Amino acid sequence: DKDAAKNSGADTGTSADTAEKARYNAIANENESQTLWRAVGVGGVAGVLDATNLTGTRNAENLKDITNKSTVVGNAFVGGITGNLYATTENDSDANTLTGLANQGTVLAGANYQGSTAGQSRVLGQFFGGIAGYCKNVTLRGSASTTRRDMTETQLKTAVKGGYANDGALTDASPLKGDFVGGLVGFASGCKLENCTTQKGYVLGRCFVGGMAGGFSGSQLEITGGSNSSTVLGNRYVGGVVSVNGSQSTVSGVTNSGLVAGLGKNAAYVGGIAGLNDAEWGSTNAANTAATIQNCVSSMASDTATNSSRSALLQALSTYKDANNQETTTRADYVGGLVGRNGKNAVLTWDNEASTVQIGAVICGNDFVGGLVGCNDATAKITNTS
Repeated sequence: DKDAAKNSGADTGTSADTAEKARYNAIANENESQTLWRAVGVGGVAGVLDATNLTGTRNAENLKDITNKSTVVGNAFVGGITGNLYATTENDSDANTLTGLANQGTVLAGANYQGSTAGQSRVLGQFFGGIAGYCKNVTLRGSASTTRRDMTETQLKTAVKGGYANDGALTDASPLKGDFVGGLVGFASGCKLENCTTQKGYVLGRCFVGGMAGGFSGSQLEITGGSNSSTVLGNRYVGGVVSVNGSQSTVSGVTNSGLVAGLGKNAAYVGGIAGLNDAEWGSTNAANTAATIQNCVSSMASDTATNSSRSALLQALSTYKDANNQETTTRADYVGGLVGRNGKNAVLTWDNEASTVQIGAVICGNDFVGGLVGCNDATAKITNTS
């Protein structure tokens, strides 16, 4: 393992990275004139929900303090409250603000992403969230979610280990299923999450998995305050708060206290706050934008026994049996205490009022592993650290 973070201006250069970035950018810049995404949704309360039209008085009081306790299962756009949440009036903050939504039910992905080539669904296996699967131009204030809270560590280990192929790849039997999976929202664009929390439980997905948001991109998109205490597990782009913090996005004042890990073959980009912080993701012009993580904390438990237990759990979850029935352990690349990779025009900062920079996490990886970041791009900045 490499104990120190590495500084590099080079891209990873793999075909998987390129394809994943292209897909992320296409979703972030989805044309609103297209009706396909407005006709899909599975939710504990409503399948598809326009926040603007909830009341005649142009506010969302009739959807205040609603809690879902049911298990919600679907193949795409699935949420504890609603699968597809948006507002048709972008600049009316009162009309677009939902307060006190809560989920205590389990949200399950019924399918994995199958690709977007001819003859394959563009949406199958994407967008799963505790509150909303897909969220656009909406403010969530004081929302809370916990999913799979009744699952035991023994059940988790059995399920994860039963989902490995003999080369370490994840099979369809794995509980790490679905792309853009978030404790609160699967993908957020043009949204604000204010003082929201993801409570103790498990957020499980395959690609683009975040303790609060699976995908996170767009102007005026902020998480201000709030915390995640769920264990967050995936294969690629896995973060304790967001999977990818993209163009014109800010994550501010958030604490993660949950275990975060990338599991299986080709696992990569894992961080206590974000797996990847990169302004090129979600933008067509990264030169004039930034992706910012500010005053955030990733903390360990206060007692040694809990941290030792987390380390043992991570080791167990990372181990599979190969073709010769021998136990083999996989480790992710680009693993950081706060950010797996701090990419193009990315900013990781603490202001002058932050008296300490707290970094405490169970960190384990293969290449590009660091206590703060796994890899820092030549155009990225880390400022005011202490």
